[in-house]
Amino acid sequence: MIFTKSEFSVFIDALREQHDYDIERQKILSDLYGSDVMLSDNSRLTNAIFKGLHAQFPPINGFCEIQHFCYVLDFGRKSIELINVDILWNKLIGVNVNYILK
Repeated sequence: MIFTKSEFSVFIDALREQHDYDIERQKILSDLYGSDVMLSDNSRLTNAIFKGLHAQFPPINGFCEIQHFCYVLDFGRKSIELINVDILWNKLIGVNVNYILK
């Protein structure tokens, strides 16, 4: 199955929204109970989504650019350089992102 840029964005947006919801829910419940509450385990769903995305964009040498964007760069919010879903898509399909930004 080949994903379009729009479909790819829907997947990444859904992952971001679920991640943000889980973090906010954890904060609220931790405040309510006065102790840390663990995040919901959504790993089966997220793993299934990543498995589908990996069919089109497989990790290279064990490194997954998509998971790095999502969880290390916090969906682009912790990146020093400008990165968003559009830039990630272009990078994954091999478009020269530096040329686009100029």
